[in-house]
Amino acid sequence: MLLFVACGSNDSGDEGGPTAVDPRSDGGDQSDGDQTSPSDGAASCGKPPAKTGSMPSQKVTVNGVGRTYALYVPDSYDASKAYPLVIAFHGDGGTGEDLRDGWGKSLEAASGQSAIFAYPDGASGDTAWIIDTYDTMMADIAFGDAVIAQIQQTYCIDPKGALVFGFSRGAFFANQFVCRTKSTVRAVVANSGGGPFPTNDAESDQNGNPKCTARPVASVQVIGDADDLLPDAQRSRDYWVGANACGSSTTAYDPSPCVAYDGCASGRPEVYCEISGMGHQIGANTANLTWSFFSAL
Repeated sequence: MLLFVACGSNDSGDEGGPTAVDPRSDGGDQSDGDQTSPSDGAASCGKPPAKTGSMPSQKVTVNGVGRTYALYVPDSYDASKAYPLVIAFHGDGGTGEDLRDGWGKSLEAASGQSAIFAYPDGASGDTAWIIDTYDTMMADIAFGDAVIAQIQQTYCIDPKGALVFGFSRGAFFANQFVCRTKSTVRAVVANSGGGPFPTNDAESDQNGNPKCTARPVASVQVIGDADDLLPDAQRSRDYWVGANACGSSTTAYDPSPCVAYDGCASGRPEVYCEISGMGHQIGANTANLTWSFFSAL
């Protein structure tokens, strides 16, 4: 059995209309126009071999604005096989490449090189992702959709949907993203964050919960009990327990001290991990937990 222990990290994630640049290119601006509708999720299998390895500066244009992300494709990539796509959002003060270098490589290793990973770059300076102002937040959400769509155009992606991770503000944004995305998404793992939540009255139901436009997803929250964001993570847990129609009882979930809520009528699990003594950081076993959760869906 795995046990959670704290591992140091800073807020950057020591842990960041699709069609612009083919990820196989050298990253030059070759956009042939914006597309605001993401791919329908069908795997683009059987294409000629695409570029593999680490690609730190991929470009995509969204509503006339250029954005960037880091991409990692296993060297063993086979265009006839559908790969899970993981989108990981960094925390404040960092970039997608920072998240990959500081923690993402552990997740890639946990996957056994069986998935494709994208690490988008926030465009708002030290605040990384917009999470509470509707119009600007939706621009970031459109960017996430564009990243997914661009990768689907070149690589063979599992049509069951993307898998989303976020740390700190990236965790808040990950939950806001899966609430409003136009892409097909299966699950979200949020480390040291909260959400989703409404950004205005029109987005709020009578109980103060967001009126999500995307269907609910399987969910995990990882939080330290010494983290100031503990109440946010607990509210996130409560939201997903309700959204996924789970019961109030729990069952132990590996690694300890995680618990899974029982009887989720939706068939989408809800897992909550509150780590004793851990502050605002990523736990040492979060990579293994994340991949174990993703791969079981």
